[in-house]
Amino acid sequence: MSPEPGGIYLRFWLWTAAVAALVLFYSLRVAPVLRIDTDIMALLPGATDQTAAAQQRHSDALGRKLLFLVGDADPPRAREAARLLADRLRDAHVFTAVSLEADAGMADLALYREHRFGLLSDAQRRLLRQPGGAERLRAQTLAGLYGPGVMPRALPVAQDPFNLLGDFLGQQGAALGAVRPDHGMLMLTQAGVSYVLVGAEIGGDPFSVETQDRVMPAIDAAVAQARGVGAQVLSSGVILHATQAASRARAEINLVGTLSLLGVALMILLTFRSLRPLLLNTVVLGSGALAALTLCQLVFGRVTLIALVFGAGLIGVAADYSTHFLADQFRNPAGWTPRQALRHVGPSIVMGMGCAVLGYLSLGLTPLPGLRQMAVFSAAGLVVACIGVLCWYPVLAPPARRSQPAPLRWAVSLDRHLGRLGGRQARRAAWALAALALLAAARVDFADDVRLLHAVPAPLREADSRVRELLQSVPDSQFFLVQGPSPEAVLQTEERLREGLDAAVADGALGSYRAVTRGLPSAQRQQENHALLAAQVYRPGGIGPQLMDELGFPPALAAQRLAEFANAPPPLSVEQWLGDAVSMPYRDLWVGADAHGHASIVSLSGIRDFAALRALPARLPGVQFVDRVAAVSELLGHYRRLALLLLAAAYVLIGGAMALRYGITDAARLLTAPMGAALLTAGVLGACGALNLFHVLGLFLVLGLGVDYAVFLREGAASRAATVLAITLSTVGAVLSYGLLAFLVSAFIRALGPTVLVC
Repeated sequence: MSPEPGGIYLRFWLWTAAVAALVLFYSLRVAPVLRIDTDIMALLPGATDQTAAAQQRHSDALGRKLLFLVGDADPPRAREAARLLADRLRDAHVFTAVSLEADAGMADLALYREHRFGLLSDAQRRLLRQPGGAERLRAQTLAGLYGPGVMPRALPVAQDPFNLLGDFLGQQGAALGAVRPDHGMLMLTQAGVSYVLVGAEIGGDPFSVETQDRVMPAIDAAVAQARGVGAQVLSSGVILHATQAASRARAEINLVGTLSLLGVALMILLTFRSLRPLLLNTVVLGSGALAALTLCQLVFGRVTLIALVFGAGLIGVAADYSTHFLADQFRNPAGWTPRQALRHVGPSIVMGMGCAVLGYLSLGLTPLPGLRQMAVFSAAGLVVACIGVLCWYPVLAPPARRSQPAPLRWAVSLDRHLGRLGGRQARRAAWALAALALLAAARVDFADDVRLLHAVPAPLREADSRVRELLQSVPDSQFFLVQGPSPEAVLQTEERLREGLDAAVADGALGSYRAVTRGLPSAQRQQENHALLAAQVYRPGGIGPQLMDELGFPPALAAQRLAEFANAPPPLSVEQWLGDAVSMPYRDLWVGADAHGHASIVSLSGIRDFAALRALPARLPGVQFVDRVAAVSELLGHYRRLALLLLAAAYVLIGGAMALRYGITDAARLLTAPMGAALLTAGVLGACGALNLFHVLGLFLVLGLGVDYAVFLREGAASRAATVLAITLSTVGAVLSYGLLAFLVSAFIRALGPTVLVC
């Protein structure tokens, strides 16, 4: 080693040490906590207001739940299989709750017993408010006590002769849908098959790979055990879909990655006839990917799958730097050295990288965490890969081959044919392409429906539909948000809303619903209930003492009931209720307080008439119908438009950077190709179907590739054949890397493929 290239070797060893430190840091600090998030909704910003917070809370609650229906023609066998499944789930110790018993979470009713004189079911309340209602209540109670069957009771007859608390608790069963308590479990029967409902709740994020790896084996083992005794098992839950989608995406990415890697490796071997360029390219891209992963994990605490796919694709742009450096040897094979290449192509590589990073960093200006992560991932990967080429290749690149390879001869021929196009012909072709691109882009339609991004496998879709059909109570993604300045105001508004919901259920517009006020009436409602009981039931000479006398209880016991009623505690408060186990079935519905006030959620199941439900808030101030699917689709549309504006801004930024180096005229000419490619790509894809946010993100890939090619051609004007070869190789690599994505099942990944393939 001569002393002349001392600076080159210094940079080589410094950069090698830096990458070695990066590898060590990643292995010790990042890899153990690396979190890959498969939820495409992670692209969207977190909750910024109470509506968004309610949406997130409702979505999180649904995402953590799992439902199993264990069926058999013989009810005892169905119950035994359900017990086996529930026990296996509990033994796995990966679920925060597993419910099989019908009274799970309601064993201790001390709080309700204490406040029972303010708790009435809707039916009892309506009855007592009618003329003669008290006598009808007395008659119904006697008929229930002496008639066939046994009334479910929460308290002994002596303590609650009219079973007021039992009826209040029984009303909560309306949200259970088709299932009913049977032998201590929730069961239903259809077509001669008895089904037992088993519920479970996971503690982590269902879209987290770590959660999926921990929970899914337990689910598979429990289901297999129940099926092993001959039972049917139907299951439904977000984690089942998330795991399937993640597995499919990983398999598809691995397949495409393997095929594209083999194709690129073959291309490099045929072109450079050496393994060293392939190994160098692998090390450079690997270091870029490692740096991007490390930075994203440190900054965001996780790496989203879409950012990983998009970012990995953008790091593929960095392969252009390696190809451009190595192809420079064909400029002058006889006298070429890697150090000369650094002086010759180094500026164009740096310029291409700088322009690309400017474009991708524009994504970081959005409020979307997913897009900001893409920007960080891409910028870090490109910078590290570029530095790797500039520091390692001058020392490690192989010497030039003396013979002219076939790819170079093809590049020379291609350049010759392009050169035969006269200036006037070239300008005509350019204007024709520009007109075609503008015409095509003007006819583009956009589709932002988030459901188009979810390709649900048929078995999962059928299982979900079957569970919904049987239960008739699986929550929909739509819900009502009830807001107010205080908890009491929220509860009172929710009670007025429930009147409309009960009518909707009676009319068939809605299957069922869950609401906080099913378990906790407002203080005003509790006081009204107490007043109704005071006027007609628990007073001297009222139907309470009369009934107890008819049933043979001593007068002292009736007097004791009257004394308990007179000394009843104040109405049950939200704080008391939330602090007790009786609120467990409803806690996910109480949003609580923030800067905007207090709020609750009313969860809906079996919506059949959206228009009827959307009309309810018109006469109920503080009530809002929330359609999460529509809201997310609208948000995707908003950010798709924002991404288009940022894409335009990226072209302006890159144009400014080019103008500083090449002048305004040359900068405008250089941007014509990537701009035309983007417009033409949008037009072609639009003719095949509507575009979405992910197609727009693919146009950033088009920008990165197009800017690289334009800069390389401008900087390599003195050695066009070698530059054309480098661009041709890069184009083939891009087609292999991205074009195959067009054939995948995962919709959001598939959108990136044709975008780059067409360009």
